[in-house]
Amino acid sequence: MTRVTPAVPSLQIAAIVALSAVGAIMPLGAPAMAGVLMKDFNLSPVQAGTYFTIELGCGSLASLPALWWLPRVSMRRALYAAVVLYILANVASYMTHDYHVLLLCRAIGSLGMGTIMVLTMTLAGHMARKEFVFGLWVSGQLLLSAIVIMLFPWLDVHGGIGAIYLSVAFLMLLAGLLAPAFPDIPVPERTKPTTILQEGSRTGSVMRIMGVLLFYLAIGGIWTFMERIGAQANPNPVGVDAALAIAALFGIAGGMTASFASMRLKGAGRLMLGGYAVLAVSLCMLLNAPASARFVMAAVLFKFAWTFTVPFVLGRVAQANASRLTMALVNLTIGGGFAFGPPISGYVIEAAGMTPLLLLAGAALIVSFLFICNPAMQGRRQEYTA
Repeated sequence: MTRVTPAVPSLQIAAIVALSAVGAIMPLGAPAMAGVLMKDFNLSPVQAGTYFTIELGCGSLASLPALWWLPRVSMRRALYAAVVLYILANVASYMTHDYHVLLLCRAIGSLGMGTIMVLTMTLAGHMARKEFVFGLWVSGQLLLSAIVIMLFPWLDVHGGIGAIYLSVAFLMLLAGLLAPAFPDIPVPERTKPTTILQEGSRTGSVMRIMGVLLFYLAIGGIWTFMERIGAQANPNPVGVDAALAIAALFGIAGGMTASFASMRLKGAGRLMLGGYAVLAVSLCMLLNAPASARFVMAAVLFKFAWTFTVPFVLGRVAQANASRLTMALVNLTIGGGFAFGPPISGYVIEAAGMTPLLLLAGAALIVSFLFICNPAMQGRRQEYTA
């Protein structure tokens, strides 16, 4: 396929970061949104949990229809539709006062959000410096979510939950101004569903996608119960919460460090290996009910290594096979990992305890690295017209 260098890559990078950051506000802002929802709609914990299941689940399921329309619709037009859908869903959420109607609005909006995430990952996978762009992709989401977690309660006090939805719609409207930076890729003359995986690299592509799934299953499962791990030897919940807050800040730094390192240092594979190694060290530090100082260090290393490694994982997958359909499946596996990681971890904790969970997560990360990094599975690199 003909390769044409993007005319304004810096503008495309800005569009990728802005659109993905706004699109991820609601899932990543869940800690602040849960209390607001329960108060304004008088919800039970189960109802609030259902709300976030729909918010995250429909965002991931957006990858399924994408498998059909991605080869047939230009990225720019698809992005316009997703942005408009997301804005309208948030405006409708502002207008409704019925819980079930709200769930419908959030399901529709999450389909737009998931589409935006697929498209931003796809374009990032086509950039020359994939790890750099994916690092900004991760950091932008974490940074904006940290800001909105602080602002959501303030907006609720001054305008109710509706003010939150309107604010998110306005932010997406601003981010949508960058949508023209996305390439208007023409529809291929001959596109079949089987082109998800390139000829000769089908096994490698499947293994890499499975590697991404294992990575997020392990990460999502451990982070969900990180507070419980800390509480084993630290009964003071304030101290544990403070440690997790510090770790969240280092999570932002992890993505930014990955972007910087990918620009200054050679060997993305070695950097990815370093990230996996630090994750392994943090899991070892969490064994045997760590004391306060060790828990803080382990949580910080875990969160930093998590967000540091993600850009290299996604960059490796994109380098081997950057097809739009492959990136749609990656988005699905990310959502699936976050969705199924916590219940699987909860089952392991109930059946065997915390130590087996940490060992199982470590084994999953090792297999994930092997699946993603095996040089025998490298597919041919694809480039798309910009």
